[in-house]
Amino acid sequence: MNRLRSHLADAVGTLLVLGTFQVVTETIALAWVYRGQILPPYAFYPTQLYDFLAKLRYLLGDRIPQLPELPASFLPTAVFHHLAVFAALLPVCTAMAVLLGLAVGTVGALIAGRRQATARGYVIVWFLVGAGVHIAMMIPPLELADARGLQQVVYRARSLVVDGTLVALVVFAISLLATWLLAHRLAHSRSRLTAPGLATALLVASVGLFATAEPRGDEPASAPRDVSPEQQATPRYNVVLISIDSLRADHVGCYGYARDTTPAIDRLASEGVRFANAVSSTSWTLPAHLTMFTSRYQISHGVMHENYRLSDEVPTLGETMSAAGYATAGFVSAPYVAARYGYDRGMDVYRDLSEEYGHRREARSAIVSEELTNLATAWIESQKDRPFFLFYHNFDAHYDYTPPPPYDSMFDPDYDGSIDGNNFIERKDVNAHMDPRDLEHILALYDGEIRYIDDHIARLLRQLDDLGLRRKTLVVLVSDHGDEFFEHGNKGHHRTLYEEVLDVPMIIRLPDGAHAGTVVAEPVTLVDLMPTILDFTGAAAPDGMDGVSLLPLMAGRPLGRSALYAAFFDKRGLNLQVARRTQSTKVIQHLNRITHPSRRPTELYDLKADPGESRDLAAKKPEETRRQLDILAAFLDDQWRVNRRLERAAAGGNRIELDADTMEALKALGYVSD
Repeated sequence: MNRLRSHLADAVGTLLVLGTFQVVTETIALAWVYRGQILPPYAFYPTQLYDFLAKLRYLLGDRIPQLPELPASFLPTAVFHHLAVFAALLPVCTAMAVLLGLAVGTVGALIAGRRQATARGYVIVWFLVGAGVHIAMMIPPLELADARGLQQVVYRARSLVVDGTLVALVVFAISLLATWLLAHRLAHSRSRLTAPGLATALLVASVGLFATAEPRGDEPASAPRDVSPEQQATPRYNVVLISIDSLRADHVGCYGYARDTTPAIDRLASEGVRFANAVSSTSWTLPAHLTMFTSRYQISHGVMHENYRLSDEVPTLGETMSAAGYATAGFVSAPYVAARYGYDRGMDVYRDLSEEYGHRREARSAIVSEELTNLATAWIESQKDRPFFLFYHNFDAHYDYTPPPPYDSMFDPDYDGSIDGNNFIERKDVNAHMDPRDLEHILALYDGEIRYIDDHIARLLRQLDDLGLRRKTLVVLVSDHGDEFFEHGNKGHHRTLYEEVLDVPMIIRLPDGAHAGTVVAEPVTLVDLMPTILDFTGAAAPDGMDGVSLLPLMAGRPLGRSALYAAFFDKRGLNLQVARRTQSTKVIQHLNRITHPSRRPTELYDLKADPGESRDLAAKKPEETRRQLDILAAFLDDQWRVNRRLERAAAGGNRIELDADTMEALKALGYVSD
């Protein structure tokens, strides 16, 4: 018994000391790394910056419900807010130290035989355990199984610096050294540590267990409201929602583009309301379209990764329209608007042309406009005598830029160079330093695809006229995001939150022609589409929407919003960004940018004086930057609380496994690295 007590005292005692040193050092490190920035909650970005006891707590999940919670809030920029993380980390590390110390100490006593325990012996054990935990957590993001060659492995290893793993290892090393130096004193104070010390440790842990645990799942997530027959809207107007993937606003004629890329869209704008400052909520397809379908920003709807689907707790536009008595259909053409993510809920018909792609390259080079429009027009013909909701998603403007003849030469007939639109993301000769004439040809091919789509949209709109449905149909046209052509050194999308990927066209044509030709200057965003459609049709609106109806704005009544928000979360690519955009400014924070060779972790732009975002003002205006970030932190924290409730309600049911063919298609689209 004495031998067991000795082992438990050394095991628990040294780990409590190590854990305390880690919490102190870690708190200081976090305050330093995120100085002047928002500090994200642990579960938002769990594998990198924190100590090994915190990582073990994360891995345990809900297996021991009474364990204290890890830091669970987006914290504002002030240092005292960041130092408050100590109060959340200490109960966690104390509890984990007691649990792990008791387990390892008991095993140590059993296998040690007659040998006496030593404090420094257990410090060595914690070195091995801690190093193992850190290594186990840092390897998956490197995706070494998919790496091709040593160069790619070395490139991915940059994450050890960028994501904070190196900082976590430094915290571990400092804490381990301090514990080693104190181990001798621990060994000579065993009589004091054994009973009172261990009892105190258990008491502290118990206080942590019950006093700091976050309530779990008591607050219900937003769910669809049951709509009684009396409450159902009497459908009067059809709704056609047109989404053009990857269409930049500044390549649309009615938004000021010189080339004749969009005569049909321009005509639609003249017959409806054009929103001159419409912005996306992100820079990639999946979360942007789910924002359209839920009126929730990305954190709030919860799909921040392609391995997540929309929670059943979140009502969709299709479900809401179906409950209001509408026939519903979706005809789409990309893996990220596939039914698996929840888009088909409430849809009578949902057809995804991307399922027909036989090879990963076809996912981005296929020409879909004709077949897509044939399906949509045939369905409209079949539903012309009843109210309907149609979602039409066209993927042809997405890279690769391979429009069919004559669109492939429509805007650059004299080009005789070697560049084409194939393999846009992979090819090395398409880069920021390429010949401007070759880049001009790439843009001409992109414009050719836009014109090809526009001609098919003309077909779709013409059919509404031919069937006498124009005065019965609300038409909404929008894009999910734009594409980059090296404005900030990048190509494609799924990388940044700059205006070239956030500025999108948004046009709404009302059935009676009201407000025709109106141009709205006030900023709007994708979260506003669903409330606007429901408001116009009279369908019952579900709880939990982040957006507002734009009908008052069309009539000239300002909405009075102070800002719009955007986010980009590529945890596989170690790229986590959030942004707050007012009418005149934008602030961006890179939540995982510990170091970067050329850019700060925070950016501030004056959008009126510098619409191209070429002059970062964050260093010159630190107080303004921090003020904007503090407001952003409060918004993110509200969103995160909704996210956590959805996660608890789903209990893992919102996660999906993608098959090999789908992953190959996503790699071909540039969303998943090889």
